[in-house]
Amino acid sequence: MAVRASTGTVFILAENLVLSAALHPLLRVSGYEIKEFQCLADFLDHTAPEAPCCLLIEFSLPGLNPANLQMILAERGIPIPFIFMMASPDTSGTVAAMKAGAFSVVAAPFDPKKMLLEVDSALARSEDSLYRLNEIDALRQRFGSLTAREAGIIPLVASGKPNKQIAADLGIEQSTVKVHRSRVMRKMGAQSAAQLALMAAKLNLVPAAVSKTRPQQRQQRIRN
Repeated sequence: MAVRASTGTVFILAENLVLSAALHPLLRVSGYEIKEFQCLADFLDHTAPEAPCCLLIEFSLPGLNPANLQMILAERGIPIPFIFMMASPDTSGTVAAMKAGAFSVVAAPFDPKKMLLEVDSALARSEDSLYRLNEIDALRQRFGSLTAREAGIIPLVASGKPNKQIAADLGIEQSTVKVHRSRVMRKMGAQSAAQLALMAAKLNLVPAAVSKTRPQQRQQRIRN
C-alpha cells in the first residue's frame, strides 16, 4: 500500500454534485484538505499549494477534452497528478483516460479502500515531484553562483574528460583547470565527478545518458 503523504490537498473538479458529494465523507475522515471547483477555468486560476496535492476530475466535465488536460496543466506549470472520475464503469472511457495521462480512473459507486489507495498514491507522487522540483531549484541557484568559465567546465568534466584534455579544449593551463574544477565542486556541493555529472544532467547541461555511462566507462578504464 502507498505511504500516505504527511499533508495534502485534494482538488475536486466536477459539475456533477452527486459525484463530488460522494467523496466528502471519505476524504474528510482521511484528514485531507478539500477544495472544490465546477469548471476548469476556475481551477486553473487557483494557485496550487506547495504541499502535495492531486486532482479528482469528472471525465465528462462540460467543456473538457480529456486528451488535452495533461498538456493544459503542463502549460500552466501545474505539476499535479489527476484522477478521472466516471459516473459509471466504462472500459473504453477508462482506456481513453489512461492514454490522456491520468494517474488512475475511478468509477461510481466508489469503493472506499480503492479510492483512498488511489488518492494516497497520487499524493505520494506529488510529494516526490515537489521534492525533485525543489532539488532542481537549489541546483539552479548553485549554478547561478558560478563564473562563466566555471559553468563552461561542467559539461567537460561531466563528459569524463581529464584535466589535460579540458585544458587543451579551452586553451588554458592544466593548473588553471584544476583551480576552476575545485571551485565548481565546492560551489555545486559535489563530492565527485560522477555526482557533478548527475547534477549537470538534471540541469540539462549534458544528456542524462552521459551522467550514467561516463563514470562507468572511467571505472572500466581504471580496471583495465
